[in-house]
Amino acid sequence: MAQSEDSTSMWPNGTELDFGYFESRGVERFDTLVLRNVTEESFIIENIRSSCGCTAVDWPREPIDPRAEVAIPVAFRCIKAGYVEKHLDVYLSHLDKRERIYVIADCPAR
Repeated sequence: MAQSEDSTSMWPNGTELDFGYFESRGVERFDTLVLRNVTEESFIIENIRSSCGCTAVDWPREPIDPRAEVAIPVAFRCIKAGYVEKHLDVYLSHLDKRERIYVIADCPAR
């Protein structure tokens, strides 16, 4: 996992979103990813790429000031049956590498 040195403090709620068990497929749930600017400079979220079409993210386009936190809404739709582990790759303007956030859920067979 290629995380920055400040990953623990940058992601105060961790780098995993657990959407839990779904009673049926086709259902969408929402969670919030929290990002904290632990640097002395403002930065922006350049992009967030999902590894699948079942996860949607709407991130803020404004600069994130030092010591500020932003809430990033994440939606997950249970489509495939079984245990699901996907990821979001987060690209920040001040880092040369991506930050990886894991999205997990358990979807029923039918």
